Amino acid sequence: MKAMAGTPTRRARALVVDQDECNLVLATEALTSFGPGFDVATARSLEEARTWVRTFQPELVLLDEAFADLAADLDPTEPLARKLVLVSSANPRPASLPAYFDVLEKPVTLSSLLGVARRVQSAEVPR
Repeated sequence: MKAMAGTPTRRARALVVDQDECNLVLATEALTSFGPGFDVATARSLEEARTWVRTFQPELVLLDEAFADLAADLDPTEPLARKLVLVSSANPRPASLPAYFDVLEKPVTLSSLLGVARRVQSAEVPR
């Protein structure tokens, strides 16, 4: 969606779900610092993540493999340009993972994370 003259556009929103504080900080820094950036929320538990999904409505959800159960709560047909990404050490792709998830293999590189972020930002972001 393009902004009309004088109308500010909002930044895309991302939710990072991980138990590891270091991973949360690194992903948040990367997503807020490069390009137009994201507004980022973080969660360390499944309950916290479910609350953020409902209230924050992120366009990008970056999940550690320990939180793959959150997939059941996320409907890819919702009218959001939501991109779901599982960070996993499994290779090949886990068979139980829904097809609409992308997978970033651990260790995640800055370029692979930013590649996903750019694809989300190039989609229309609802206001």
